[in-house]
Amino acid sequence: MYEFFGQWLRVQRLRAHLSQEEVALALGFKRLQVYSNLERGKMAPPMLKWPRICQVLRIDYPEFIEVLRLYQPEKVEEYEEFLRHLQEADSAGLVAS
Repeated sequence: MYEFFGQWLRVQRLRAHLSQEEVALALGFKRLQVYSNLERGKMAPPMLKWPRICQVLRIDYPEFIEVLRLYQPEKVEEYEEFLRHLQEADSAGLVAS
């Protein structure tokens, strides 16, 4: 289902000169298989890992979102809504620093 996204993710990892194991560890995955599944298109990346994936693989965050939007638009919308609520809570002083 996410084969193209997985291939794109693999290209980004190779450009960053990182192994799957290095990325899996940097993302906090307990098993390499989880990250491997991402690259093989077996699963979509967990939403809360998106910013860290960009950081580790040195991907421009807006580019990551646009690529992901092609394959999982409902999750991107859900994530953007989550961020809006978080920003509103922060503006209201409801988020601890």
